[in-house]
Amino acid sequence: MTSHLRQNLHNHTRFSDGRHTVEQLIEEARRRHLTALGVSDHFFTRKVYRRTDVAEWCRSALPAYLQMADEARRQAPRELKVWWGLEIDSCFDRIGTDLAGLPWPALNRLDYLLFEYVGEPGHGGMPFERLHELSQHCRIPVILAHPDPTQWEETLPIDRAFAIVRECGVALEVPGGRRNPRRWGPNDVARLAGVPLTIGCDTHESIADVGAIDGVVQFLVDHGLVGQVTDPDRLGPPRGGNE
Repeated sequence: MTSHLRQNLHNHTRFSDGRHTVEQLIEEARRRHLTALGVSDHFFTRKVYRRTDVAEWCRSALPAYLQMADEARRQAPRELKVWWGLEIDSCFDRIGTDLAGLPWPALNRLDYLLFEYVGEPGHGGMPFERLHELSQHCRIPVILAHPDPTQWEETLPIDRAFAIVRECGVALEVPGGRRNPRRWGPNDVARLAGVPLTIGCDTHESIADVGAIDGVVQFLVDHGLVGQVTDPDRLGPPRGGNE
């Protein structure tokens, strides 16, 4: 019944600020009987990369990441679907460029993107209304990482925030693992109706976080949300490395 829920689409490697290699993530995912894994290292942000700038990172690190993704796709085990994405900090002051200035031709070669801090003024994230702009540039699925509805309400009515999520066709991550709490209250669960959902554990230091999804799976089952769980292939037409 819940085999398709055994996914974790939010994992960092040594490429950015994770402690583990892609191979170690895959090994742990197989050991924990996941059926799908997402590698989603950080796009340039000053909170992670402090000795370079966005232009240099895009010239050097981004092509290397895309090459690593292409090579890993060819070697992925059949029993484990592996998608490749990046996590983008929506505080553009920390990136050093705006939404339109991101390297979209390169980013659109990936399978999906995570955007963190959208609608969260406490983290300097971009306003929810700007999600509509993504369709002008982004050709791959978008997931909002570790969302915090308590901050959304500081800038616009909460029902409007959920309406924008539906209008823009983005998914919301339901966090597992140790780093991010699940903040959905009873009212928010009702508002999740019709919203695509994914599972992500934001793996950094602990390899155990790769498979730390059982609490999320139970939450989804208990609240009748199983049918809303999606993935990069279901969120949009195959693009990026799937072309």
